[in-house]
Amino acid sequence: MPEIHFKCLKKLFEETGMESSMIFPTCVVLFFQQMFVSLAVTFYLCVSINILRNMKNYLLLSILCLAGILMSCTQKHTRYRIGVSQCSDDEWRHKMNNEIVREALFYDGVEVEIRTAKDNNRNQIADIKYFIDKKVDLLIVAPNEAAAITPVVEKAYRQGIPVVVIDRKILSDKYTAFVGADNYEIICFTQTGEQHVYTEGFDELDSSGKPLPDNWEGTASGNYTSAASSGVSAPSVALKNTGEYLQTPRYNEGIVKVSFMYRFASSGTGSYIVVEKESDNSWTAIDTLRYVDTSKNYPEYTFSIEEHVTSVKVVYAHKEKGNVAVDDASITYGAYVKDIFSQEKVRNITTHVIEGLSPQTEYGYQVRSVCKDVVSNWSSVQRAVTADISAVTSVRSCDPLVYVSGRQIIIATLCGFERISVYNLSGQMLYAVAAEGKNQIAINVDRGIYIIKIEARNKIFNKKIIL
Repeated sequence: MPEIHFKCLKKLFEETGMESSMIFPTCVVLFFQQMFVSLAVTFYLCVSINILRNMKNYLLLSILCLAGILMSCTQKHTRYRIGVSQCSDDEWRHKMNNEIVREALFYDGVEVEIRTAKDNNRNQIADIKYFIDKKVDLLIVAPNEAAAITPVVEKAYRQGIPVVVIDRKILSDKYTAFVGADNYEIICFTQTGEQHVYTEGFDELDSSGKPLPDNWEGTASGNYTSAASSGVSAPSVALKNTGEYLQTPRYNEGIVKVSFMYRFASSGTGSYIVVEKESDNSWTAIDTLRYVDTSKNYPEYTFSIEEHVTSVKVVYAHKEKGNVAVDDASITYGAYVKDIFSQEKVRNITTHVIEGLSPQTEYGYQVRSVCKDVVSNWSSVQRAVTADISAVTSVRSCDPLVYVSGRQIIIATLCGFERISVYNLSGQMLYAVAAEGKNQIAINVDRGIYIIKIEARNKIFNKKIIL
């Protein structure tokens, strides 16, 4: 134990008249408090730097580990500030921001402030300088452009602020951790079998929460008849008390996708619902949806047929205040049998060619991020039908070149017969165009991350573009 602590305590006790016999126990307590802080900070640095460097999925975990460690060593009223500098204002960043805010609600004394540069370097530089001046305890940056943002990020790092860079790296190593995938894994397959989609709007529900549709189960105690708390049409199911739940019918064929609308009808700070799945007669929680605001939300969950999920349940697990409305359930069930053509790990690339496909055949493919032994969920299934090339006497080999120019995605060196599709990260098709004899196509887009699919006669090209 440092000598200065002992001397200071001794002087303090002499001036206050306290017993000198209390000096040693007090010093021991102080010693172990310092040990705990040192060990906790060491643990955080060892874990978060290795995890955050590789996997975006661990971003929230590491942020909240830091906040939790800091709070465990201090009084509850102390606030710890997390600054988030987003480059863009798009759908998937809204989801990221909402998840950060939602998880921070778990921890007293954590303050999260998010600023969006709206695709403007000057705005983002000003935002980061603002966070530096506020002396935030953690800075998260999604750079708009690496070269422009590098100097101000380095400034924050030099001033001792832990900096987590996400999506794209800056042009130096002056940051604490980078969040992104190391590699990708691609699976290509054909499918046979049949799937069914069942939707439910709870149109017959009355004010008592009954009757539930055929084969549904639950303890809902009411309904909502307003458009604000309903989906496509009123009414919706009202969960009003802790423990109330709504459960889908059971499907022995296996559920592969579930979605629904939910809304906290009024302020519900501290309240949350839990989504559970039933597999092999056992229930497991798959998500916790905490109150953030009273907007409508549309979560979606996908399962492999091998999981054999037979039912899904929404439970009002904890109510501090406020009720929850649930509506517009959609359930996809039934099996597609996959005949895997190829499954391979590729580098951190943006283009990959799958060769040897059969003509006039529909193929499905999925992609997931890989970081050492950690993998993300598979993307939604994308489908493409190969062309009939039996009548083609000569096929010119074209390797499309995809790049960004300003706010346009340029697809060049085309043969002229390709079909180009542009998707967002949710798998939603944003643009579809045929080359129609052109050897170059330009597509206007906003800032964001896009997947470009180029279907040639005997090849499929995929490229990820980040603006």
